[in-house]
Amino acid sequence: VQTCALPIWVNGAFGGGVEFDDTGFIEWEHHEDFNFDENLTFMFHARIDAITPQEFVGMPRKENEYTMAAHTVGADMEMTLWLNIGGAWIGQIPAAGVFPAHAYGDWHHYAATYDGATVVLYLDGEPAGDMAVEGSINQTDAPMRVSNSCCGGRFMEGAVDEYVLANHTMTQDEIAAFAGKGVELVLAVDAAGKLPTAWAGLKAARQR
Repeated sequence: VQTCALPIWVNGAFGGGVEFDDTGFIEWEHHEDFNFDENLTFMFHARIDAITPQEFVGMPRKENEYTMAAHTVGADMEMTLWLNIGGAWIGQIPAAGVFPAHAYGDWHHYAATYDGATVVLYLDGEPAGDMAVEGSINQTDAPMRVSNSCCGGRFMEGAVDEYVLANHTMTQDEIAAFAGKGVELVLAVDAAGKLPTAWAGLKAARQR
C-alpha cells in the first residue's frame, strides 16, 4: 500500500479513518485480488467534503477496469459506478439523477454490486439505483487508487474508512450489516491477505 501526499489519520466511521486534502491519495499496487469478472461488491464509508478540480473522483479506480466515482451534482453529490466491459466504459451507473443527491460533509456508507446481469448501488444500506449490465469486466495490471484517480488529477477532500472489495455479489442484508456495524464486527471468516484485512492493518499501523 502506498500513501501519497501523507493523508492524515482522523476519527472515522469506525475507529480511525484517512483524511485527504486536495493532493492526497492512496494507491495499492496491482494484485489479482483486485481483478473481477462478473461478480463484485465494493463498499466503504466516506465523508466527502469536496471534489476537486473536476466533477468526478474515483473511490476506487483501477484504470480500464472499474471506478466507483463520487460526482458533483450542483451543490450536492451522488455516487456512480463505471465498468469497462469489452474495452469500453459503461456508465454512469445508475443513470444521472437516479442516485439520491445529498449534501457534502456527512459520513455515509456507499456500496455497489454486480452479478453479471445487474448493477445495484446502495446508500447507507438501502438500494439507491440499478441498471442492467452484462459481460465480463476488463482485467489489467493497473494499480488501484483512492483519489487522484484519473485524467490529470481528480481528488476528493474529506475522509474514508472501512473499505471492502469482494469477488461475490453481497445481498442487501449483508451490505446493511457492514453499513451499521463495520468490517471487524461483520467478518466471521479468515480474510488474510484481502483488502479488508489490509485496510484494518494499515489503520492499526498508523494509529500506534
